[in-house]
Amino acid sequence: ILLTCHYDGILQAANGLATKNDGTLNNDRCCRPYPIVFPASNVLAPEDPSRRSALANLLSLPILLKPYISIAGEEFDSIEWLKPKSRGLNVEQMADGINDSIRESSWLVSGSGRPEYFSDHFVYYSGDKAAAANEIRGYENYCRKIRELYNNSNASCDLICCSVRNPNTITALWRLREEKNGIDTSKVISTTFVTDTEGLVFAQRDKILIDKNAPSSNDLRAKCEWYSCTLTGL
Repeated sequence: ILLTCHYDGILQAANGLATKNDGTLNNDRCCRPYPIVFPASNVLAPEDPSRRSALANLLSLPILLKPYISIAGEEFDSIEWLKPKSRGLNVEQMADGINDSIRESSWLVSGSGRPEYFSDHFVYYSGDKAAAANEIRGYENYCRKIRELYNNSNASCDLICCSVRNPNTITALWRLREEKNGIDTSKVISTTFVTDTEGLVFAQRDKILIDKNAPSSNDLRAKCEWYSCTLTGL
């Protein structure tokens, strides 16, 4: 099976499925046999403004490269942004690294990321529209924007699923809980990671699946299709 990924004019191709050492399918990580296209800038259809994430509203603000003092501030400030890259990982190993690091530090809301997994050419897309106004270039810039967006005292990230979708594509499904004006709000977000020829993540995109009153994490896990990291019956 040949699967291709187009990104900014670069064609990547890979063969095969995610398997265990004994040749059987890995139920925790599985790619699906259909081609994917991660679009370049200005080729996506207009997004629904009502479903944009709050992060999209921050993307036009300047990056303030200064120490952050807040909950877990020491952890954030101690991140080695120039740490050597974990090149050469296969997509299964990268999925494990993303899965474990999100569970350890909730970096999708804390910003305490893992730069060793991300390319120097990393680009983050907010929502479903990949346009210059909705991009963050550089993984450190992305982490600082996340740090600015979420108040770590009342926001939490509960990872539901992390699965390999194709030879260079990983999907993470997670529940965001956040308090606004004393009201507990919750969303379900699907995050797509695309890896390059060195095995590093060079593109990330968020898509809000449920924008309010999300089911509990246990209910989400019960309705999760693990091969594709998608929800059924909602």
